[in-house]
Amino acid sequence: MNINITPETPQTSSTAQGTSSNNAGSGNTRIQFSRGNSRSSGLRVPSLRGEDSEAAEDSDAEAPDARYSAGSSGRRRVDTHDKLWAEIDILNEVQRISQLTQSDKGFFGKAHSDAVNQLRQTQINLARALSNIDKRMDKYEIAEAGDIDTIKRTLFNPEHFEQVNHNVEQSFIKLQAVGEAMKEAHDRENWDES
Repeated sequence: MNINITPETPQTSSTAQGTSSNNAGSGNTRIQFSRGNSRSSGLRVPSLRGEDSEAAEDSDAEAPDARYSAGSSGRRRVDTHDKLWAEIDILNEVQRISQLTQSDKGFFGKAHSDAVNQLRQTQINLARALSNIDKRMDKYEIAEAGDIDTIKRTLFNPEHFEQVNHNVEQSFIKLQAVGEAMKEAHDRENWDES
């Protein structure tokens, strides 16, 4: 839309349609509006009288994005319906991710869930092995044993340390499997996004 502001003189007081006058001050000012395409801004002001019906049909093709409309401040704002549809799309995506998480028994997938369960079982075995030393170490038995070798064998049982070491190694291996499953799930997400 083109806007021309000119001071009103007696010669310009009889202008054609499409003008309006402002009598607010001592000198009158005439503002002239002309309808049409404003190619510089990419916005189009449609005709109210239907005189530009052919151009109105092409307005969808000429508008840079039909979802946006010009605000009073000149900034673009999203149409209310488009905001609602965007919220619905987000909710649908959340629901889809929730269903995938429930079906895979975890956020990172079935392989990750299985690896976590194996790690949990290995850690339980390690805790049992560590608690066995308390059962074996009867304080009265140690106190009654007068021989230092018997006390060392009771306190520092090599079989027990081998079992604990084995369980620690297994826990470390299972923890690495959990990390690999998480990395695979993360890589899969990155490939899905591209």
